[in-house]
Amino acid sequence: MADTQKKQQAREDRAAAVAGERRRRKDTSVNAHLRFAVPDHLRDDETYRYHWLIDRPGRIVQKTKYDDWDFVEEPELAADGRQTGAGTRIERHAGTDKEGKPIRAYLVRKLRVYDEADKRAARARLDERMAAIKRGKPADENGQSTVGDGSYVPKGGIVIQENYKP
Repeated sequence: MADTQKKQQAREDRAAAVAGERRRRKDTSVNAHLRFAVPDHLRDDETYRYHWLIDRPGRIVQKTKYDDWDFVEEPELAADGRQTGAGTRIERHAGTDKEGKPIRAYLVRKLRVYDEADKRAARARLDERMAAIKRGKPADENGQSTVGDGSYVPKGGIVIQENYKP
């Protein structure tokens, strides 16, 4: 009996030594384990829209210099285990490219009023293009008809059934 107790005590001692400090992050929210989750305190922000921007050639400059997206910088999130950058920008590892080099994703934000206006403008351009296709006279970006003399357009124009369910 004493031998069994000694083995049990040895197991408990070994388990206590191995356990050490718990590695689990302090953040236990629903999205804590998701790599590309927007932090909880930013998710319901009514002023900004947040987006993960993948670092592809030219894309970071295009969106942050020539568009209204800004990097999100939060010093208190720098200690987050998912953080891969050295600074205060919220950055995550997003895979590797063809050569095996790491690809990064950055959390960026844009004022909601700008984002909504941009989306309305993009939707208007798509609606105009779709209307032109339905008329049978699609136009290019300069407004010129792309239908040549040899094109066939039915007498009633082109009919498109959107969201068709058989």
